Amino acid sequence: MVSLSKAVFGQASYAVTPKIKATVGGRYSWDSVTRTGSNDLRCDIAVIPSFLYGALGCAGTPPVQNTPANGRQTASKFTYRLGLDWDVTPQNMLYAKFDTGYKPGGFSTDPTNPNNQFGPETVQSFEFGSKNRFFDGRLTFNADVFYQVLDGFQATLPRSLGAGTINAGKTNTYGAEIFARAALTSSTRIDISNNRLPNAPDVVLAGGIDQDIPLGHGKVTLRLDGRYSSQVYFDFVNRADTRAPAVAVGNFTIGYEQGPWRVQAFAKNFTDALVYARINRTSLITAQTWQFQAPRTLGVHCTYRF
Repeated sequence: MVSLSKAVFGQASYAVTPKIKATVGGRYSWDSVTRTGSNDLRCDIAVIPSFLYGALGCAGTPPVQNTPANGRQTASKFTYRLGLDWDVTPQNMLYAKFDTGYKPGGFSTDPTNPNNQFGPETVQSFEFGSKNRFFDGRLTFNADVFYQVLDGFQATLPRSLGAGTINAGKTNTYGAEIFARAALTSSTRIDISNNRLPNAPDVVLAGGIDQDIPLGHGKVTLRLDGRYSSQVYFDFVNRADTRAPAVAVGNFTIGYEQGPWRVQAFAKNFTDALVYARINRTSLITAQTWQFQAPRTLGVHCTYRF
């Protein structure tokens, strides 16, 4: 599989008034995907009746169906951005923006349908938000709401021996994001946020605290952070056996920095939570494959800056 993408793009801003700025951007993309080769399907594993082997081209021991899988797709698309920023005060800004996006099509990886193609996916995104600094910059608070409309949504569905990608029509997503960072003292910082993630859980909360402690000619930095994610489904139709439950993960680091040297010890996922990265399901033999994020991981980094 060979993918080639080329684009030209640009962006410009104009001060409508001393406090209001308008932004316009555009991008034109050219994409091509070329696939060369063939697909081999084990007919016995695919539970194809043996009396159909001849008609379906299943030959050899073990019986294999060989299907040419050459193909090429090309597409081009113009996408753009419109934005408006209003500096209400030097520390407070309101903004609104509208973006369009585009993802090129490709070829399905379903081994039982190797010549299946899927088309491009487009998105229209509306966002309104505010960015703020309070108490001489010691408190940062940002918030936004968003609404997205996806057309030609590229959904992965279980097939008889794997997963295939199709264009599932229109869908939409909406939500809100909040980020806050507070410097309680010159050496203590707290941040809290909720974010949207690719697999779209309803709620994601993240937070952390940093503490700097002077020591000798350097400093010790402690950081504790965590993230909570509500349940998420890994397939388009929300089958129960592709659901990952809610999970909370904690991380801790301690480091010492002096001059150009920095040494840091870390414990990632010190809660040793089971975190799914992907769940795939096949429809014919009802088999599943799971991918997981790293379990509890301990380590040390050492850095020297020249």
